[in-house]
Amino acid sequence: GLGSGLVWNLSNACQLLAMSAYSVPYGVAYPILQASLVVAGLLGIFLFREIRQPSAIAVFFASAATVVAGAVLLGVFGPSPAAEPSAAEPSAAEPSAA
Repeated sequence: GLGSGLVWNLSNACQLLAMSAYSVPYGVAYPILQASLVVAGLLGIFLFREIRQPSAIAVFFASAATVVAGAVLLGVFGPSPAAEPSAAEPSAAEPSAA
């Protein structure tokens, strides 16, 4: 209970650190954080024996491969530069000088 919550919050803190200190875009950092579900699933299958049906384990590994592939693709190619706001465009939060 408490240990898993501490580890989960540590991963959130590391995500914030990566986004602020290393300028990792949110579109890359969030899917990588969601890949932590793969680690939790592996612990559930092999350490805690929560899933024992071979068909359910096969579905988990197929889903885990999709999540990891998506995180790798986002890590390699990242979000489109066109999707990031530029300095020339005023944001909705800033009042206009009109």
